Amino acid sequence: MFLLTLVSLAFAVPHPRLSNGGDFDSDGLCNGAERALGSNPAVADTDGDGWTDGEEVSWGGDALDAAHGPDDDGDNLYVVQEDAAGSDPDDPDTDADGWNDGEEVAWGGDPVDFAVTPDDDGDNLYVVQEVAAGTDTANPDTDGDGWTDGEEVAWLSDPLDASSVP
Repeated sequence: MFLLTLVSLAFAVPHPRLSNGGDFDSDGLCNGAERALGSNPAVADTDGDGWTDGEEVSWGGDALDAAHGPDDDGDNLYVVQEDAAGSDPDDPDTDADGWNDGEEVAWGGDPVDFAVTPDDDGDNLYVVQEVAAGTDTANPDTDGDGWTDGEEVAWLSDPLDASSVP
C-alpha cells in the first residue's frame, strides 16, 4: 500500500522540468521535436543567434546554424514568406528594382518581377493605397483632370471626380 501511495504521489505532483508540457526551455518547440532536429531541448536558442529554436523552425531558419536565421537578408520577410512569394531569402531585392522584397510585398508590388513595383503608374500612391481609394493602379490620373491621383489625395480632392481638383 505504501508503494502504491508513493507511486501515486510521484504522478500527482508534476516534475518541475516537465511542468511546461514537454518543452524544457520554453522555446515553442517540444522536446521530441528538438531531439529529432538535433537542437538542445534545454537551451531556447541552440545556435545562439538571438532567435529561439521554435521561432527559427516556424519561420524557416536553421536552429542549428547561426548564419541562417529566419530573415538573413534583412528585407523584413521571413524565409517561409520569401518561399511563398518566390523571392530569394538571401537577397533583399530579388528583382533588383530598388524596392526591397518586404516593401514590395507590404505595398502591393511583386518581389520577383522588376516591372511590378508598389507604384507602377508613378502617381506617388502605392498599389494598396490605390485599391483603398478606388483609383486605377495603372493610370496616374484616374479621373483625367490633369492632376495625378497622388496629388489629389495629398491635397484632399477626389481622384475619381474630374470636377474635384486641388
